[in-house]
Amino acid sequence: RQGASRRWIMEAVEESLTRLKTDYIDLYQPHVLDAAVPREETLRALDDLVRSGKVRAIGEAATFAKAEDLVASLEVQQAHGLTPFVSMEAHYNLLVRDAERTIIPELRRRRMSLLPYFPLANGLLTGKYRRESAAPAGSRYEKIPALKGFLDPDRHWPSVEALRQIAV
Repeated sequence: RQGASRRWIMEAVEESLTRLKTDYIDLYQPHVLDAAVPREETLRALDDLVRSGKVRAIGEAATFAKAEDLVASLEVQQAHGLTPFVSMEAHYNLLVRDAERTIIPELRRRRMSLLPYFPLANGLLTGKYRRESAAPAGSRYEKIPALKGFLDPDRHWPSVEALRQIAV
């Protein structure tokens, strides 16, 4: 398995550059990394992209969306002279705010940026889903079983309904 992450990252960037018809990517931030590939190998691949000029800056993936994983990556980068992260992707929105206690303080200390994923709570904050209705056919809630917890009537709906009253 060693090398799979490096090859995959390099190929993904090459394909993106071709598709975007550009010579470089401003910020490359993988969303999911292979946990079976050693962290240092992945960080070296990201560093190679920056050093080659194909990528200008890199960010930590959501796969490691914990402050201790971010710190571990930054320590490896510093110990080996690798390009440091400038940002981190983490689950963060009006309904899921754990990052305020766990990740954001570390990002502030290190003067890094947060890129939230699921900023609209998987569409729950868009108004297209209703508590009294089933998820629309073909929606991500229907396709991805792990997301069904977001539609649990006791979990997020009270907050969504309170927000709806303010936003309307």
